[in-house]
Amino acid sequence: MTTMSSASPATVDEPVPTTVAEAASPKDRSSLSWFAALLISVNLLLAIAVVGALLWFGSLATAVQVLGGRPLVVDATTKSFGVAEPGQTVEVTFNLVNYGSQPCRVVGAWAGCACTVPQDVPFSIAPGETGEFRVVIHLPDEEVEGDSYPITVYTNIPSQVELSLTVTGEVRARDGQQVKR
Repeated sequence: MTTMSSASPATVDEPVPTTVAEAASPKDRSSLSWFAALLISVNLLLAIAVVGALLWFGSLATAVQVLGGRPLVVDATTKSFGVAEPGQTVEVTFNLVNYGSQPCRVVGAWAGCACTVPQDVPFSIAPGETGEFRVVIHLPDEEVEGDSYPITVYTNIPSQVELSLTVTGEVRARDGQQVKR
């Protein structure tokens, strides 16, 4: 024998809520719409900030660096001279942009190898201007260890006293064989 429950079964005519907003009470619905409006506003402000940073600084990485107090921006911290023969002299140029409101002075540079010679130091870069930092490398005639040439640039910017750069490249002997480095 089967017993019947006192609870009445759901009728087919009652709609079943399909979203959280439908299942919520009217008070909960107003707080959900307020929260949704807040999220939309925050996302809109972030999108405007990103577009503004791209238009003003050219990239988000540059914007983050400058807004973080590092106004001297280099086009690339690592550059390659490509393929060269032992004994050759190669030159690499780094472009430095001063996004600050004061002139920047590159006061000196240190190279990790005696064969690496920074050029035209010291020099100044006016606000909003680009300066070139050239490095000449006299590649050794013999095989040496390592495949990169580190350089540290020193500036008068208190928040950015040092700027680390690297020059890389491949040295091949005249017969086309790679020289062990």
